[in-house]
Amino acid sequence: MPVTKKTTVKTLTPPENQGRGTALIASACLILLSLMTGLAGTDEQLWTAAKTGDLPTLTSLVKSNGGLVSTRDGYGKLPLHYAAEAGNVEIVKFLLAHKADITGQDNRGWTALHHAVNNDHTATVELLIAHGAKMNAPNAMNWTPLHLAVFRKNEAIVIALMKAKADVFAKTSSALTPYTLAAESGRKDIAERLFSAMGTKSLEAQPAILAVVEMKPDPSRLSGSIQLSPGNSAQTLGAQ
Repeated sequence: MPVTKKTTVKTLTPPENQGRGTALIASACLILLSLMTGLAGTDEQLWTAAKTGDLPTLTSLVKSNGGLVSTRDGYGKLPLHYAAEAGNVEIVKFLLAHKADITGQDNRGWTALHHAVNNDHTATVELLIAHGAKMNAPNAMNWTPLHLAVFRKNEAIVIALMKAKADVFAKTSSALTPYTLAAESGRKDIAERLFSAMGTKSLEAQPAILAVVEMKPDPSRLSGSIQLSPGNSAQTLGAQ
């Protein structure tokens, strides 16, 4: 039988069509870049609104895209983190009503509750507690919100956290409990409150509580665990 050879015909793209293809690709790239830029601008508007308490802008953005409440910045911070950090109660309420993650942690392990406590926003702390914030969530250095409240010497927030069953025995990476932190920072009132809450387990710490009146803060115990910003707020090892 005769063998039939298949002939492959190559179709060459005319130069003018090649130019059109390049132009289409360039146009698509420009559209994509425009969309990305628009999204980035929206994110910036969102975080700024959460920080400054701009509820109308935040409402408009979230109404157009409910998923924005879960948008994180380069530090892993959510809009709820910024709102809690600034003490914007109405913004926090709005975000929680729109399913913001109250347990979400940023790149340093800080929750919204950590940020609110660290900036002495008692009303925001109470609001987060009422909505089920985790009392004992540790950050990257195992500081719980109660550790921060003790460090900030904010007795009102310490009481609020303790009423919500915060763990008085929790230890940081450098083995500091809220009680030892209070004792070493010279806060007898807070130390005694924590000592009382520790019950029978507090007996082993009794020498420290007896000496707390004369105890001076020991910076060496805090170095490497916590840093102070110009506003005297605690930020653990570069947390922003």
